[in-house]
Amino acid sequence: MIVKNYLTSVKRFELVAALALSLIRPAFENVFGQENLNLKTIFIDYSPSVFLLAGTFAIYRKKEWGIVFLPIAWAWATGMMTEGLLAEIVGVVQNSNADRRHSLILCARVIMWGTAIVATVLSFRRTADMGVGERDYS
Repeated sequence: MIVKNYLTSVKRFELVAALALSLIRPAFENVFGQENLNLKTIFIDYSPSVFLLAGTFAIYRKKEWGIVFLPIAWAWATGMMTEGLLAEIVGVVQNSNADRRHSLILCARVIMWGTAIVATVLSFRRTADMGVGERDYS
C-alpha cells in the first residue's frame, strides 16, 4: 500500500527526472566531458545513472525497497553532479577550460544540478512524510 501511495505522489517529478537525468547525464559527459575514458570516469558518469534507474524501476514495479533506495540514489547522483559542477566552475574561473562552449556547458550543468537538488529534496521529503523507516518503540 505504501508503494502505491508513493508511486502516485512521486510519479510527477522524481521518477521522470530520474529517467531523464540517468539518460542525459552520461551522454552529456561523453560528448562534452573529458577526452580520456578510464575506469574513474566510467564510474563517475554511469554509476549514479544505474542507481537512479534501479530505484525508478523498483518504484514502478512496486517493490518496498524502492521507496528507500530512490532517495539514496538521488543523494549519490546529486553528490556526483556537484563534484562535476564545481570542477567546471573552477575551470571557468581559472580560465583553464580551453573549450569555447564553456558557458553553455556550465549552464547545462547548473540546470541538471538544480533538477537533481529539487528531486533529492522532494524524494526525501515524500519518503519521510509516508513514515517509511519509523518504528514504534513503545
